[in-house]
Amino acid sequence: LLAFLQRDEPAIRQFRIQAEQKPGQIELLWQLSQIDWTYGRRRAARALAHRATEEAARGGGTTNYDFELALWESEFVDVRHALDTVAKIPTEGLNKWDRMRLAMTYARAGETGKAAEIADQLAADSPLDTVRQKYAIPVIRAAVRLHEKDAAAAVEILKPTLPYELSNLV
Repeated sequence: LLAFLQRDEPAIRQFRIQAEQKPGQIELLWQLSQIDWTYGRRRAARALAHRATEEAARGGGTTNYDFELALWESEFVDVRHALDTVAKIPTEGLNKWDRMRLAMTYARAGETGKAAEIADQLAADSPLDTVRQKYAIPVIRAAVRLHEKDAAAAVEILKPTLPYELSNLV
């Protein structure tokens, strides 16, 4: 949102009103969640991410913004909330993106065994999936190595991902 970049609080308030009054504003809810997260309003960010997930499910979508927020929490060392969030989410039937986010969240939160298990499953499920094989799985495995204090191994694991460096796929 341009309003966020310009710190236009009246415009952001209007977006909040729009999100409240008009159902199905999934992306807007997620963007408002990101704004709240950035401003340190973690509880509000979690509530909006959860609403976005619920709205998506009502519309037949499969995107789970709770997973995305849990990944953010693990990245910003709010491990307890990250693990609490993923513990509340049913993990059966997840799409590939949410499985990748779950594995990365576990890796960044220190649950390296769970992360490695999911990474192995992802690798076996789709041996020809470029995103998984060339980006997501190496990133997950490197995060595991970083948590194990093996930076050199993490760098080696990530070398094949260099062509994808500027992407944001997980």
